[in-house]
Amino acid sequence: MEKLDWLSSEKLLKNYGVPVVKTIKINLKDDLKKINKFPVVMKVDSENIVHKTEQHAVILDIDSKEELEYAYEKLAKFEAPLVVQEQIKGAEILLGIKEDATFGKVIVAGIGGIYAEALKKISMRVVPLSVKDAKEIVMESELKNILTSRGADYDFDFVETLILKISKMAQKENIKEMDINPFILTKKKGYAVDVRIFV
Repeated sequence: MEKLDWLSSEKLLKNYGVPVVKTIKINLKDDLKKINKFPVVMKVDSENIVHKTEQHAVILDIDSKEELEYAYEKLAKFEAPLVVQEQIKGAEILLGIKEDATFGKVIVAGIGGIYAEALKKISMRVVPLSVKDAKEIVMESELKNILTSRGADYDFDFVETLILKISKMAQKENIKEMDINPFILTKKKGYAVDVRIFV
């Protein structure tokens, strides 16, 4: 399997209408001049980095040019491409595509962020998904609790439509595995923030 880089992953997601956080590729230190809006996140974009947080390959809450340069110097030790993203606040969910030996491609959804792997609270459906499937995958997983938590103002229809877009992607593309974790939900919208796609 081959892991797509960030730019290829971003293009593929956008082709299917999946919103992606604003991202700038950093090849040279001079590229940092392109960043004028804060806060941002800087991360390593390498197929060798699977869990960015555990491998200290991501720096959050960068609020100034000085902090940006410090983050660059710290992550440059990985000797791999870097990306800078707008920092989004919201509820973190997981969306993905897996290949099951029995059923073929399945869509997975559940709680996202650093706890996704530990909690393993996900729901699955076999591709292709119907509207009914998309609704069920939300209601039977941790997504329901996230979307209905106290003070939450998240859009069920947005999430269900998003799941259907990913199902369509799974049908049409030669994707062996995909993890969007996290996809961060904001009011009425949301953005893919970290993506791993294997083809």
